[in-house]
Amino acid sequence: MSERPFMQLYVSDFVGDTLSLSTEQIGAYLLLLIALWNADGTLPADDRKLARIARFFGQEVALCCPRALAILPDQARQANPHPPAQRA
Repeated sequence: MSERPFMQLYVSDFVGDTLSLSTEQIGAYLLLLIALWNADGTLPADDRKLARIARFFGQEVALCCPRALAILPDQARQANPHPPAQRA
């Protein structure tokens, strides 16, 4: 079991951030947020690894992954969008 048994989800922020995304892209975004949480606020800088985390393969990567990645905070590959105090 993880040291952090749950992840807070700010529903209003999530819905607001994903208004322009397709259903597939929303799923990818959520998977990336979960990976970001599990990795203590860092994601790999490798687009192939990010696509795998988001469960995109083949042509889907070019169509969907960039939009899901684009709405992650600028520092997403280096830091969690919420301060550590909120991750406790």
